[in-house]
Amino acid sequence: MRKAIPRYHTERTPSRHTDGPRVAAVLTALGRRPFDSQARLLDVALERVDGPGSPWAYDEVIVILGRRCGKTVTEMGVPLTLALDGPINLPGGRSAPFRGAHTAQNLVRARERFLEDLAEPWLASLPDAERKDRAKLLMNLATTQLTLHPSDWRDRAASQVQVFAPTATSMRSAGLAHIGIDEALTFTSEQGLKLLAAARPTMAEFHGLAQMWLMSNVGLSMESWLPELRDRGRAAVEGGRADGVCYVEYSMPDGADPGDESVWWGCYPALGDGLVGVAQLRRDVEVVGLDMFAAEYLNRWPGAGGGFPPVDPAVWLRAVRPGASIVPGSPVWGGVDVGPDGSELVLVAVGRDASGGWLAEVARVEASASQRRVADLLGEWAAARPNLAGVGFDPRTCATAAHWAAGAGVPVVAVDGARWGQALGDLLDRLGDGLGHPHGVGDAGGDVLVRHLAAARSRPSGDSAVLSRARSVGAVSGVVALMCAVHVAGRAAAPRESFRIM
Repeated sequence: MRKAIPRYHTERTPSRHTDGPRVAAVLTALGRRPFDSQARLLDVALERVDGPGSPWAYDEVIVILGRRCGKTVTEMGVPLTLALDGPINLPGGRSAPFRGAHTAQNLVRARERFLEDLAEPWLASLPDAERKDRAKLLMNLATTQLTLHPSDWRDRAASQVQVFAPTATSMRSAGLAHIGIDEALTFTSEQGLKLLAAARPTMAEFHGLAQMWLMSNVGLSMESWLPELRDRGRAAVEGGRADGVCYVEYSMPDGADPGDESVWWGCYPALGDGLVGVAQLRRDVEVVGLDMFAAEYLNRWPGAGGGFPPVDPAVWLRAVRPGASIVPGSPVWGGVDVGPDGSELVLVAVGRDASGGWLAEVARVEASASQRRVADLLGEWAAARPNLAGVGFDPRTCATAAHWAAGAGVPVVAVDGARWGQALGDLLDRLGDGLGHPHGVGDAGGDVLVRHLAAARSRPSGDSAVLSRARSVGAVSGVVALMCAVHVAGRAAAPRESFRIM
């Protein structure tokens, strides 16, 4: 069976003791025996500096691995194994109870994974007669915590593993010897740094006997904390570091074809380990599309897949018509988009100016927006424009907002499937026919569009090309909004198509 190979990985130091086999044994006892890739990760990440019980070689373990490869299950075995060991022996003859904590994109999801991958399997493995004395599980949403000890959980030195909300204030608590942060791609850089600033001091009292694990797949957005973790991890690997940061990244090579199944076998461990079958991956490509598949499973980094700018920003700047505006009371079409992580909302209007030519205007820019905010903005915008003929949107980023807006009477049009490819073609055609805009250099809305146009990348689709969020090298919500507005304006013969949940 072919096995995936990490693209970047910290090397095992053979002379060091590792707790990897002990964690693998605990997972095996729970019916979750680690596969080869998981066992190798544990062996490297759990190296000790100077034999059993000595400080960890790596106090930070960063794992970037595709979806459904077992990274959370593997990590959960670490605090469970250490909790079963009981108190931690510290320098000077002192000891401290083991405390571990886990979080993810939100408290509900973190709690689900904690119960599914740690607490419930451990409890199920205990004989009924021993369960009452050896473990106690609190399952309140606010306090989900497993207390356990080899002899009696009521012992003052009993170990605890708990769930915490992914906020900096939640981490300002007693000392923690193990911290797991899952789904790192869902945090912004600011959120991630605040988490680190709050979490790291909780590890200080353990004198090198505490670890933090940060895990994620890549996804579609570069506007997250993840690239910073990647850069720190890659630098550690390339510098040959054998302390501090342990880094393992499985991702497809830059420029490789995500449709080539040999690429799947090379960078997606779940395939070679038998966790996921190749037939299922073929179906996933068919359903979610190649770009989404490459980001979620193969860890293709945004901007690493090649592609070319679909619109030259210089062409846009040459199309400026200072002082021009859409004729008041004339039909107007809109396009709206917001980054996949809720960042940089852009609303674009398209209509005719006094000369009869097509004109695009940036109607609104916001640094971030929830789905409710997008819906409210569309409602306010439509109420002020009785001649609004339609608003285009990408269902991948604005589906919920569009559903709410449609309920308020806003005529919305989903730009997906074949429409997605047509929309880019419509934009290029309209620019060629003289589409103008009033935004010169220094105009806030215009500068956002220029930046987004420079970041946008396309990919081939049949005989044409489509805008690819995955290949783009930054935010592109302005390009999507512009594209959608031009597309619905060009299909004015059927302007009042409503969004529907199929």
